[in-house]
Amino acid sequence: DIMYIAFTDEFLNPRIAEWEENKLVVKNSLYQIAGFLLVLLAAFTYLMLVIGRTAQKEQGVQLNAIDRLYNDIKIVMCFTLIAMWIGLMSELYHSEIPEPTFAFTLLIATTGLVLVLSLVKHLKNRTFMKHTLIYTVFHKLFKFIMDVYDSGSAGVKVVLIVIGYPLLVALTFFMFPITIGVAAWIALKKVKAFNAIKEGVKKVKSGDIHYAIDITGDGEFSQLASDINSITDGLNNAVENEIKSERLKTELITNVSHDIRTPLTSIITYVDLLKTETDQAKVKDYLEILDQKSQRLRILTEDLFEAAKASSGSMPVNFEKIDLESLITQGLGELDDKIQDRTLEFKISHPKEKVYIKADGKLLWRAIENLLANIFKYALEGSRVYVDIVDLGTEVTLIIKNISTYELNISSDELMERFKRGDESRSSQGSGLGLSIAKSLIEIQKGRFNIEIDGDLFKAIIHMRKVESN
Repeated sequence: DIMYIAFTDEFLNPRIAEWEENKLVVKNSLYQIAGFLLVLLAAFTYLMLVIGRTAQKEQGVQLNAIDRLYNDIKIVMCFTLIAMWIGLMSELYHSEIPEPTFAFTLLIATTGLVLVLSLVKHLKNRTFMKHTLIYTVFHKLFKFIMDVYDSGSAGVKVVLIVIGYPLLVALTFFMFPITIGVAAWIALKKVKAFNAIKEGVKKVKSGDIHYAIDITGDGEFSQLASDINSITDGLNNAVENEIKSERLKTELITNVSHDIRTPLTSIITYVDLLKTETDQAKVKDYLEILDQKSQRLRILTEDLFEAAKASSGSMPVNFEKIDLESLITQGLGELDDKIQDRTLEFKISHPKEKVYIKADGKLLWRAIENLLANIFKYALEGSRVYVDIVDLGTEVTLIIKNISTYELNISSDELMERFKRGDESRSSQGSGLGLSIAKSLIEIQKGRFNIEIDGDLFKAIIHMRKVESN
């Protein structure tokens, strides 16, 4: 059987009119909602672009109190707010009062917007991951473990590795192949470092003291390699110093023998001549020569003992406040005859205000006198000698410069050695001990002494501790 149902126009027309009216309302509402969403999206985009920006770009992103909250906690809060809104909407959907729905939506949306914008600021600041609670906890835990590992002994490190690796595997069981691969790579790297150290020790043991073990990083093996390299460097320096010491001993014996034998041979020769000489004029000449040679031998012996005493540090030092300018001026005045004999012109430069140093006046002048004695012997006759006093704040520097008569065909280090003189000046009356004595005398007064050579320019530099004038 078929049943037909029909509605009258009086029944359908009002409902059709209501449908058309509601459709128009919904259509207009959809346009309004779309426009609102576009405005909301534009406003949100603008906020994301300008959030955290300051007038001074170099200051970076400006963070506020809300930004101190960890990012992962803010993400959890955002999802919690969404869940709360959905729950509230389901409860209030059938409510006859629409105001609570709007109020709750506005509150949740505002809170969520603040949290999202805070996350955006951390993205701009490149601290999104670093400012999470999970990262902070793991970072501090890792740092603590590494501090214990780095500060502990090898035994502590082994215990940490034995305990820590199984825990790491258990926590990252889903990444087991990667964990095993990383562990194997680290183990191979350590074995390679151990083999490098083993090979280096063998080379040093076989006599290659210049070999250096090359291991980068800051682990135990790197530190061990660095220590072995330091031992190698120390051994190398010791060998070089020993070779240099032996060379100096040989040269010292040779030079002492030469410098003592020369006047001694002359003395013996002229004594033999005096035994048979009857001419009084010649006898007088021989005696003068004997006197010169004996004085030469006496000076050489005294210089040798003074050099030994000064270098041993056994000389008593009486520190006092010394006016360096007055000491130089007075000393040059006493040596005026020698200056005139060599027709030297001294040029003294000093600060306007007096400078004082802490030194032993007698020992300091003896060192300067040795330098001046060198100048009187070896400086070019008629040349200028420059004496500069320089105030460096915490110390005072005395610089003495002169032009040598002979070419200085020797390095400054060699010239500082005992009995060393330039080849052209071997025939002079110097003992070759003056610079060595001066250096030792300055050093026992806690000063520094060095020389510089540039062609035939000789420069002696003395550094002494400064004392305030008041």
